[in-house]
Parts: sequence; structure tokens; C-alpha cells
Amino acid sequence: MPQNKKIRFSGKRNKKSGPRGEKSQSQKFRSSNGPSDAELNNLLSAFQNGQFDQTEKLAVSLTKRFPDHPFPWKVMGVLLQAQGKLSDSLVACQSLLNCHRKMPIHTII
Repeated sequence: MPQNKKIRFSGKRNKKSGPRGEKSQSQKFRSSNGPSDAELNNLLSAFQNGQFDQTEKLAVSLTKRFPDHPFPWKVMGVLLQAQGKLSDSLVACQSLLNCHRKMPIHTII
């Protein structure tokens, strides 16, 4: 039986820069408009460990603080769908799509 691998966000980021040494779009997005790696890890860990009340609290908090970051919306959509709250899940997924429209495609988690 395959083991579930836990995903972790590391502090290591893609160090590549543009041709003139400027930050890539993904670096600009992450550094100025997103939750910390620790916050994303907490959200993901709570979800993977089945702590759905905690996951929902964290996702709500992160979506309020970082409405343009896609990952909390993604987790929120999956969580609400799993709980059978399909109309709420749809709203979260629509917010996720709005985030995608604002970002270059290569920066999406």
C-alpha cells in the first residue's frame, strides 16, 4: 500500500533571477503578498492530519489576510467539498480562479 507523502514548503526558494538580476515574478509575489512558509505548512499539516476545524480556521484567516494567494483558497475549496458544503466550495474555487488570473501561471502552487 503506498504511503502518503507529506508536502512541506521549505524556506528554499528558486534563486533564479531575470537577465538583469531582478527578481522573478514568483519571487515578487511570494515575498510581498503571501503567507510565510510556516503558515502554509501549518495549514497543510492540519488538513493532512484530519484536523478539519483547525484547517478551516487557518484557511479563513489566511484568505482574509492574503486574498490574492491561491493556496489557502485551494485548501478551503477541497475541505468544503469534502464536508459536503458544495456551494461554499464553489465560492472558494471561484476565488482560487480569480487568484490565477492575477498571477503568472508559473507562480501558482
